Amino acid sequence: MKAALLDTFQKDNLAFWTAFLKDLDLELVLPRNSEQEALELGRESLPTEPRHIQFAVGRLIDFHMQGADVLVPRPAEVVGDKIDANPWLTEFPLVVNYRLSLPRPEQLPTFDEEEIQRAAITLGTRLTSNPQRARMAWERHRILLKPRRKELVTEIAGYRTVAVIAPRYLLQQDIHMAPVLETLREYGLHPVLSSDLDRKEALGRSARVDVKTSTDIEQELAGSLNLLDGKGFVRGVIFLVPERSEAHEKFVKGLIKKTRKPAVVLSMQDTSGIVDAAQVQLFAEKLGQYNEA
Repeated sequence: MKAALLDTFQKDNLAFWTAFLKDLDLELVLPRNSEQEALELGRESLPTEPRHIQFAVGRLIDFHMQGADVLVPRPAEVVGDKIDANPWLTEFPLVVNYRLSLPRPEQLPTFDEEEIQRAAITLGTRLTSNPQRARMAWERHRILLKPRRKELVTEIAGYRTVAVIAPRYLLQQDIHMAPVLETLREYGLHPVLSSDLDRKEALGRSARVDVKTSTDIEQELAGSLNLLDGKGFVRGVIFLVPERSEAHEKFVKGLIKKTRKPAVVLSMQDTSGIVDAAQVQLFAEKLGQYNEA
């Protein structure tokens, strides 16, 4: 069997799933197209969707053209009113099948270890018809699920530290973030990414922010803001919102009202620089005036 892991939404615990599936002697297919080619393929297929959906769809089409069964770490879970949740994130296999007539990818749990264990053993048993082998593969590789706390670099001489609040499906992908980070540093801003925080801690803090959330992604962003906005080293807050992402834009409009530091929303555009450099420059100048006051 040829399988492919779609990592465009979540890279957390991808090392476990890769090792587990290889242990079962599955042939794991790699992308043939570059990240830019995948994004452009997605744009051709879904020109009215935001860039992270286009990127995922471009990768998905690439894998299907190689004859692979696609496995996708679940992008998001509904925690509030389902009507407010983005179905591309909460029901990705169904939407892909409906919009593009592609076979439904199989979703994998992303964070909860007990849920991952159940899914891994069930999947392994189905693929190998050998429950013992599936359990042994689980035991060998479960250590890869242990969270590794990332040490934050909070300050760099000559730069002002800013919190960058955005979903992991943006912050973990170079195709979305590399030009953004370059622009921020060009104007003397040192970014601390919300995806580098401990996810459980961020989720736990979300209840302290009075904002309506519909998915665990939104909970994490609210909690991340609570963790970072009050830190002395954070001079300002940047929210990233992809163009044509109405649900996320609506949520951020509510979340930005909860900030205590200077804040700005940067639209992620279909341009080489992705964000407006002039807007970044104005925000950097504003931080300079605010912190000197």
